[in-house]
Amino acid sequence: MEQNNFIFNVSLEDTNLILQLSLLNDTIEYPVDKCRIFDVVLARVGHGGTKTFQCLSSIALRLIEFLESNPNSLLYFYCDDRNEVDRRNHDISMQEYRHQLFSKMFVFLKRKVSKGITDEPIIREIDGKKIFIHLIYFDDMKSVADEIKNIIVEQTSK
Repeated sequence: MEQNNFIFNVSLEDTNLILQLSLLNDTIEYPVDKCRIFDVVLARVGHGGTKTFQCLSSIALRLIEFLESNPNSLLYFYCDDRNEVDRRNHDISMQEYRHQLFSKMFVFLKRKVSKGITDEPIIREIDGKKIFIHLIYFDDMKSVADEIKNIIVEQTSK
């Protein structure tokens, strides 16, 4: 039986984070035998610490390792607004800030793999509020990722 939950500790300088990957196929309703969809949750442990580029790089490397060792998998990252983080631009929402951070992290991630990898942002508006989701996958999973993106768009249109 395959593992459905993974937890990684990321500690650099005074930043301590937990990176959790959990199977999401029941929520998105996609056959697990075609693709395993993992929800990416990043949580700060304790107080203090900032998310430096070095820390984002470490997270990116963990995500690459995960995808490489879990073929037929795709990562799903929902940019939440639960916990406030320090940011320079207060004119954008917490979700948009996390979306921008995740996109920057992905630029680093892309340089670290020999095979093609894609970060597909999905931006939707629900009840007047923008939501930001990222799908990350190796390019050989593109057709599956397109199907999953269509399911997400349909689910967020209801």
